[in-house]
Amino acid sequence: MSALDGQDELPVDRQISLSARAFITTDKRQLRALGSLPYEDQQVPTLFTAMTTGKMAMDPRVYGPQAQVYVIPHMQNVEITIKNPQGQPHPFHLHAIQVQVIERGPLLQSELEPPPVNLNVTVPDVSKIPVRRSQGKPMLRDTINVLPFEYVKLRFCGSEPAIMYTHCHVAAHQAAGLAVTFVVAPDVMQRTQTIPEELTQMCLRQGLKASGNAIGNHGLDFTGLSPVPVEAPPRKAN
Repeated sequence: MSALDGQDELPVDRQISLSARAFITTDKRQLRALGSLPYEDQQVPTLFTAMTTGKMAMDPRVYGPQAQVYVIPHMQNVEITIKNPQGQPHPFHLHAIQVQVIERGPLLQSELEPPPVNLNVTVPDVSKIPVRRSQGKPMLRDTINVLPFEYVKLRFCGSEPAIMYTHCHVAAHQAAGLAVTFVVAPDVMQRTQTIPEELTQMCLRQGLKASGNAIGNHGLDFTGLSPVPVEAPPRKAN
């Protein structure tokens, strides 16, 4: 399928691969992750960290480990591959942008996650799932359904400063941490935008902080930040 607006496929400067997965912690919490850790809101909202930390805003560590931030430099063309090795569909929503839908197709059989026995899901022969690619004029979407055992390739240009919170639209999955954040051109954002005072006051009224790193400190000082969850080792097959 081709989009009527006629945009050509973007070239690729950078590739980012994400995979939806279960994340069972050592204290037996059942979380989900799209990046390396389950997403969790920080004490300082990501927008405020991007706007108040100067040059450090280009360092993804300043946003805290569970903000799961990927910093995208201004005008960088990015291709994101979102993999779904699970037996449930994941409709992903990207805030603040529309992305080009380049391709979808099957994962490798070795990439599939065995489904929980209580879901009664049969793992298919993925070789029978076709690869579907844009015909040079890709569709633009801000929500894309990643079907079970498939991947989707998306592209965008970091032309506009933005906080692109990207999450599964299944509420229980989002609450369990199935999300990441793309911080686009925070250096340009600092030069060209301001945060309305009412937003700052809104944060303060909720007991949040409105400046500094993820916990409101300077630089990479995360004193007071909650410890990140620790993933339990996989169970050994019987």
